[in-house]
Amino acid sequence: MTIVPPENLRPREGIDTAAIIVTFNPEPGHLARQLETLYSQAEIVIADNGSRGPVRKQVEASAASVHLIELQDNLGIAHAQNAGMDYVSQHLPHCRYVLLLDHDSLPGEGFVDAMRACYEDLSSREPVAVLGPALFDPRSGKYHGFHLM
Repeated sequence: MTIVPPENLRPREGIDTAAIIVTFNPEPGHLARQLETLYSQAEIVIADNGSRGPVRKQVEASAASVHLIELQDNLGIAHAQNAGMDYVSQHLPHCRYVLLLDHDSLPGEGFVDAMRACYEDLSSREPVAVLGPALFDPRSGKYHGFHLM
């Protein structure tokens, strides 16, 4: 595993969320849009699952300051998420919240604030461990939601 931290590791003012993005051979344009959308909302940690393409060059070319973890082999999304969580706990302790994504997720502007507000509202009434959004599949045109367990 290779860790490529951004040059400036200081916490960004007002950012209390880390977005861990697991990548494996991501489509360059989509990853660029994802980084652009998330940069103002969260500290970005990419856990790359051994992509064959130049993920590091894509990250370096983006305007975002991204924390990059290069995993040599694709051991699955859970392994990459765990590597990202370990990184956040060690290097980004100011982040109270963690958002888990993969490279084809595209949250909208204000997504992190909306999720935080929903968490704050729900947790004021009962304990909350995990929160998930409704997902939209552009191929099928359908929304897929999460349900209380």
